[in-house]
Amino acid sequence: MIFVNGLQRTGTNFATSLFDNCTNWCWPYWKHSIKYESIDPTCDKVYCIIKNPYSWIESICVRDCVDIIAMYGHLYKLQDQNDHFGKFQLNVKHLCWVYKLFYTSWLNYKKTELIKYEDLLIKHKNSTNNLFPQSDKWDPKRIKPYLRYEAPLVPISVKNIISETLGKEFFDLIGYSIK
Repeated sequence: MIFVNGLQRTGTNFATSLFDNCTNWCWPYWKHSIKYESIDPTCDKVYCIIKNPYSWIESICVRDCVDIIAMYGHLYKLQDQNDHFGKFQLNVKHLCWVYKLFYTSWLNYKKTELIKYEDLLIKHKNSTNNLFPQSDKWDPKRIKPYLRYEAPLVPISVKNIISETLGKEFFDLIGYSIK
């Protein structure tokens, strides 16, 4: 049995669509939750989808904050009018804490395999000649920035906050470079 998870806006729906033939899912876990201590022991593998931290902040703060406030607002004050980025006024440092907590919790589980969203895009393109995730909201102009690990809408000052908050050791752990 498998379980596909990741934070909001990391490509979990796209990743799940690539497992169309799979009928053996671990349920009833919510895919955006921090690791449960009581995950079903029959779950053989957890595929944890991750997006480059800079691109993830851009996606959450500029495009759609989805239910991140409802999910993690009890842990950290995510909306902050004095220290925010994007139209949803989300606190970048606190978002980074959520990102780090989520992935650290799952990476401490021995059955977890981290899968980069950007790698899924490449693999999908190579197998289908179509690089577009199945979504009406997908903008094909985002392909090149994603694959280059860029986040063009994130100012340098915000990128610096992301880099400093997550730190080199965590970037190394998740397989991304500090920009």
